[in-house]
Amino acid sequence: MFTDNKNLKQLAPKVWVYKNFVSKEKVQEINKIIAQNLKKLRVFNNYTLPELANKVGVTSQQLQKYEVGKSRVSIERIEQLAIIYNVTVSYIIEKPIEL
Repeated sequence: MFTDNKNLKQLAPKVWVYKNFVSKEKVQEINKIIAQNLKKLRVFNNYTLPELANKVGVTSQQLQKYEVGKSRVSIERIEQLAIIYNVTVSYIIEKPIEL
């Protein structure tokens, strides 16, 4: 993405601000919401872990890690799951889902 150190040095303060803008506790809270929502959506849509894993292209163990919050889910993976579940990304990440 960056071709020289000058660009990296210019970016460093912005990265620092971003990393320190959201507290560690808030990040953990958001990750917990995402994990719970992913599991609720999978169960609601009647997918088993192996079925969904095959559809997504990951192992069922990785999906389980997403659902229990042991592994962070990339935004690209959230987008992929949102398409499968026919919901928006914000539906998955913003607040706990009530199904």
